[in-house]
Amino acid sequence: MDELEKDELIKQKIKKYKTIFRHVEKDKKTFVEKLYKQAAFMEVTLDDLQQTINEEGPVIESTNGNGFEVTQEHPAQKSYNIMIRNYNNIIKTLVDMLPEDKGEKDDLTEFLLSGKK
Repeated sequence: MDELEKDELIKQKIKKYKTIFRHVEKDKKTFVEKLYKQAAFMEVTLDDLQQTINEEGPVIESTNGNGFEVTQEHPAQKSYNIMIRNYNNIIKTLVDMLPEDKGEKDDLTEFLLSGKK
């Protein structure tokens, strides 16, 4: 995925998040906005990493400094594992920030479930 395409996908996700979080309390809005911008970036990046892992596999063969062949975790797999944990934490925080009576939790859940591409 090229940078232009990635930026466009991130903007689309941010726009959707902005709609979902439109009723957040004013004093939390700046914090929530920063979180959903990070979440949008992570979603697109996770999709990109997942594609790399699917194409190249979760492990790679390489030669270490002593000349021995070794099998190790693909760097994309390592990045994916770290980022998915951070993404899940951000989403949990965002869900907790939604007002209870506005129905945005359902909108967020629907968006996250449908937003894989």
